[in-house]
Amino acid sequence: MTQNKLEKILFLDESRWFRSRLEGIEVESGRQFEVVYEQGDLYTNTPGKTKMIQDLTESGKVDYVVIGNNLGAGVEKAAAVAEAMRADRACIVWNDYYAGDEVRYAALGFKHFMSRKDLADHFKIYVGGQHNDTKTN
Repeated sequence: MTQNKLEKILFLDESRWFRSRLEGIEVESGRQFEVVYEQGDLYTNTPGKTKMIQDLTESGKVDYVVIGNNLGAGVEKAAAVAEAMRADRACIVWNDYYAGDEVRYAALGFKHFMSRKDLADHFKIYVGGQHNDTKTN
């Protein structure tokens, strides 16, 4: 079983409240992951933010993308993520995920959907190389 690289995460959500849940996850190099960018205003998007998302995800400068739904505001941000990252190197999070919430994101090619509280377990599975579609309620 191969390990997946998880060193630089693009958080398009507020990560401070779930960083403590992510502590202790070992990454490929044996060091903690780095948060490359943390979304400030969760409910708006600008052309500058869209370009930043495109640049970071298309250039390979990030290993994984976490997008907060944030009352639907995440859909536009999700559309800016490089298509090559959507299925296997990105996830969409909600305070409470329920089946059916993911329809707009799935149409864009995303496959991993979960409640924020399940993100740490998702990363542990991802880093360990066990890559299954994550849909948790």
